[in-house]
Amino acid sequence: MRTVEVKGLVWQSLQAATVITAVPSAFLFNLFLDRFVTGLTMGAVKT
Repeated sequence: MRTVEVKGLVWQSLQAATVITAVPSAFLFNLFLDRFVTGLTMGAVKT
């Protein structure tokens, strides 16, 4: 595999770090999506 480097930035490492950061965040968001929506709607409705 050839390493692509532009202005000292190794793109493969940057892409790997992005995926490692984004996948758990997306998983947790989907896991707690119902709670997020419930909280948003409860905060928007006056009682």
